[in-house]
Amino acid sequence: MVPKASAVVPDVADAEPIVIHADHRDMAKFTSKEDNDYVSVSGHLQIMAGSAGDVIASRWGEEQRALKGRAKAWGPAHSSTLDTVNNLGLLYADLGRLEEAEVMYQRALKGYEKALGREAVRSTYQRLAQLRIWLI
Repeated sequence: MVPKASAVVPDVADAEPIVIHADHRDMAKFTSKEDNDYVSVSGHLQIMAGSAGDVIASRWGEEQRALKGRAKAWGPAHSSTLDTVNNLGLLYADLGRLEEAEVMYQRALKGYEKALGREAVRSTYQRLAQLRIWLI
């Protein structure tokens, strides 16, 4: 048995728990596409996938507004501004807009490196390297 929060679509107020008649080891193994558990899980995944674009677009708008506000209030080199630039890179990558994600990662990277030093920006370097692999 898993907690209810693990068995519902996240952030949906009236979400129904997804009931799967299996233990953790077997819960992703289905006998066929007609299996009741497969139909249940597949249906919930389609709901989540269907709303993903709207959720990402909404988040992108929030991050864009935050970036403008933070850059105006604290300046373009402030860590909060750079965090928002990095978050926009993550959202661009989620949307498949990899060239734009790369621009955001590089912008954040340059700012972080200038403010914090090269060692402090290791995770951003790793995301940039992964992005370049996807672009190949």
